[in-house]
Amino acid sequence: MNKLESIAKKSVEGGLYLLFGNILSLILMALASIIVARLLGPEKYGLYSLTFVGPSIIISIINLGLPAAVTRYASLYRSEKRVGDALRIADIGLKFRLVMSLVGLITSLLLSDTFALMINRPEASLYIKIASIVILGNMMFTVVQNICLGFDKMKYVSINMIIQATVKFILTPMLILFGLQVVGAIAGHVLSYIIATIVGILLIYQKIFSINDDSNIEFLDGLKIMFSYSIPLYLSTLINSMTMQYNNIVQSWFASDFQIGNFKVASNFLSLLTVLIMPISSTLFPAFSKFNIDRDRNDLVEFLTYSLKYTCIALMPATVLVIVLSREIVYLVYGSRYSLSPLYLSIYGLSYLYTSISIVLVSFLNGIGKTKIILYGNLLGAIVTIPLTYLLAYIYNIIGIIISILTVNLIICIYYINTAKRIYRINIDLKTISKILSTSIISAIPIIFIKNYISNIYLSIAVCGATYLATYLTISPIIKIIDKNDLKRINTFIKDLKIIYPIVQMLIRYEKKIIEIC
Repeated sequence: MNKLESIAKKSVEGGLYLLFGNILSLILMALASIIVARLLGPEKYGLYSLTFVGPSIIISIINLGLPAAVTRYASLYRSEKRVGDALRIADIGLKFRLVMSLVGLITSLLLSDTFALMINRPEASLYIKIASIVILGNMMFTVVQNICLGFDKMKYVSINMIIQATVKFILTPMLILFGLQVVGAIAGHVLSYIIATIVGILLIYQKIFSINDDSNIEFLDGLKIMFSYSIPLYLSTLINSMTMQYNNIVQSWFASDFQIGNFKVASNFLSLLTVLIMPISSTLFPAFSKFNIDRDRNDLVEFLTYSLKYTCIALMPATVLVIVLSREIVYLVYGSRYSLSPLYLSIYGLSYLYTSISIVLVSFLNGIGKTKIILYGNLLGAIVTIPLTYLLAYIYNIIGIIISILTVNLIICIYYINTAKRIYRINIDLKTISKILSTSIISAIPIIFIKNYISNIYLSIAVCGATYLATYLTISPIIKIIDKNDLKRINTFIKDLKIIYPIVQMLIRYEKKIIEIC
């Protein structure tokens, strides 16, 4: 097995571990958010979501891009047989992250009154103080996950995700029912990160740091190595995060708690798509880190091409299905009180159609160490966001903010595509991506009519989902999105994954029959 096949196979295996963990954790998180939203109601749920704006800003500022640097260098050093250096980098990253998280926690507590005024909710100061503890939990949880990614321990990443989601699912509704209301919702969220972090740290010390291998990297030297990579990435992430928080702050100026609560529900539903996004981005980043753009150029371009193709094949149809069934799934899960959420969801979901391209290109650029390009992309997005979000929110409230987000994300995506072509002479196969998008939309035509004739929401979602999947799988080989080489490649990558292999084999056989007929 050559290097390309080995990396691809490892990425698929790791991605499926993450997919399983992400599905299970997302189900638990979704159930928790549904229960919390129903128990609190739109107004209190909107206030709850605003409470984390301040602490999120602090996390963005003190993040320094360190988790991504830990993943990159741990993965790179391991590929170069320098296990001791990989362990040392992970250890330095973990300890420095702890110091920064404590600094961030203290800072957020001191600024809680200011944050409350910033979101135009002076009464939220106490809530923000409690929410500030999430800085410690979230910062440490993230670096633990990235250490596991750097050592290809996707199983541990999944375990930590499931623990965090389980704790939130159990604790948050319980604390609300005890009469704590918004305080209970915040405390449950915070505790879920704290508990998962403790378990994660115990896991990495037992399973990863227990390996004995010497390293000559000093603490400060290790930080210098990581910061040389992470600072452009940190500035990029900081700008991106500040842009998101700016959107949240503008919401608090021009929208009511009811509208914000509805938008939060729409955002929750789009998090369903992170079941697909998170495993893809998490596995592609360390995979791209193992390539040298000069020495392995041909393999790298091939890996990028197929990563884009298969990501679009998975994500685009899922996005279209969520958009078309937005009303049914929102009312089924959250109830008719969230009357604005279906509209918000159907518009906001459009951004995920080109997110398929962006997440792969971001993983590619980060993996080969070109973090400055990501920085310039996010800087471009911030420059457009500041005037556009304010103007559109002033005129159209939440819908204006959504339109601004769609516009900015599209501009950034186009910038990445042009950069890949201009600097690295890599042509993105937009023709194939367009065919995938067209197929995803065409496959939705039957369910637009079907759902109007089925009054039962459960039955409507089930029938429409099955019809959409069957239509998409049938059309894809007919218009040459998938060919025999793709099926052979997919079969090679997943043949050792005994749990899902029989199911995938059934789909492969079906696709083969369609190809033979055509």
